[in-house]
Amino acid sequence: MANWFKQLNLANKLRILIISPIVVMLAILVTITLSVVQSNMTAILDEQMYSLAQLNQTSVQSLVDGGVNVAKDLQAYLNLSLEKSVYNPAETEYESEVYPQFDLTGTFSRMEDYYINTAWSAINDNPDLASVGLYFEPYIFSDLPYYGAFIDENAARSYSVSSITNGTYLSDEFYNYTKSINSPSITRPRIEDGQLISYISYPLNIKGEFVGVVVAELLVSNLGNSALSSNAYETLFSAVLTSELEILYDSEDEAHIGMYISEFLDDKQMATLNQKISLQQEFKIETTYDDGRSHVRYFLPVEVAGELWWAHVELEIKEQNSILYQLIFTNVAISLVSLIILVIIVGYAINRTLDGLNQVVQVATEVKSGSFNTGLVMEKSGDEIGELATTFEEMAHIISVIVQDIENVLGDMAKGNFIIQDKIKANYVGDFAPIKTSMLSIADQLSSSLKDINHAAHEVSVGAEEIAKASTDLVDATGQQMEILNSFEETTNNIVDSINKGIAKVEQTNKISIMAR
Repeated sequence: MANWFKQLNLANKLRILIISPIVVMLAILVTITLSVVQSNMTAILDEQMYSLAQLNQTSVQSLVDGGVNVAKDLQAYLNLSLEKSVYNPAETEYESEVYPQFDLTGTFSRMEDYYINTAWSAINDNPDLASVGLYFEPYIFSDLPYYGAFIDENAARSYSVSSITNGTYLSDEFYNYTKSINSPSITRPRIEDGQLISYISYPLNIKGEFVGVVVAELLVSNLGNSALSSNAYETLFSAVLTSELEILYDSEDEAHIGMYISEFLDDKQMATLNQKISLQQEFKIETTYDDGRSHVRYFLPVEVAGELWWAHVELEIKEQNSILYQLIFTNVAISLVSLIILVIIVGYAINRTLDGLNQVVQVATEVKSGSFNTGLVMEKSGDEIGELATTFEEMAHIISVIVQDIENVLGDMAKGNFIIQDKIKANYVGDFAPIKTSMLSIADQLSSSLKDINHAAHEVSVGAEEIAKASTDLVDATGQQMEILNSFEETTNNIVDSINKGIAKVEQTNKISIMAR
């Protein structure tokens, strides 16, 4: 283990050993959780976007179906009536509501009434329906040279009907194109009187031969009334596309109406989009504009008069991911806060638990310094630390008593009292037992040695007295000898003087002799 870890105190070591596995497990748990959450959130967001796209699809389909159903209903009734109708000029006894100057047979009058009442009811009940028209080939409707009737919102409110006074409708797109294909059709949206409109035309036939059309005029502008709005997404937009991917409606910018989606995507992305469009099923695709913005787009088909329109919802991927990032950030933040709280709680618990151990260490330090008169001021617990504290306190007490006991015994011995058997009060347990034995042995040996010293001292004292007496006698004898010696010295000195004087006389005599010669 690293040296730095060894240098840490026990509390920090326990923190690391306890918190590290928790951090690892929490990291693994958070990673797994975020992975699952990301997967689930992606699925949820997809589901949510599909739901919004379905809502857009439903709105478009509802708008279209309002006109389609009226046109289909009139087509079915009129085709059936036309199949059974036989024009007889003698039976023209009913005045036409559309062309009052003409009379109609009962069959054609009933067809006209059915058309008028159906149109009134449909327009008044459906705000997305601008008008309903009925147009025939020349001399088909009760042998009239032309027949063009339409009912708009004003006519429906006033329960009236408008008529075409000439055959100009025969060249209109909604009529001429439907005649050419003899199938239901819908015109490209165009602006009339400030409104974006589109015509749905259903052909009328007698024995398979084209004889006229029923036309429902749709207010495509009303798609804006059902535009998706969400406070949660700023870049969420809805649109409606035709089968040629022309934009009929775009909640992001009305200027996009009439443009094609190919004007926003490159060829590679359009190839992928067209491939998915060809499957005629709902799908999701990610695209990128030239400015780098990426979108996730959801397409759902809308069936319109034999064509397939597309309800479209788009959202910037950046914003979509921001929801995931926010969720990830929230989870990470909660995890970090939880970890911090856990660290604080664990740290507090460790400090609380090891508080007694710190006191034990403090007391051990004092014992190490030679201070045994200490005690642990702490609440004893039933765990190992509490047991350690109790044991250490008992150990310190035993050592303190033994030291005090040794101090007392040595004090008595210093005073000359070597009878210490009754003075030893402490319990010399374990390895302390030899100390007691040694003290008793030392006391006995010192006591015996002192007895021998006392005996020897007594004998020395007796010998000393005899030596002292002998010394006194010696001193007296020495004094007498000194007097004798002094007398002897004086006598000797006198003899020397006499000799010296004799020698001097001899020498003087010798000199006189010599001179006498």
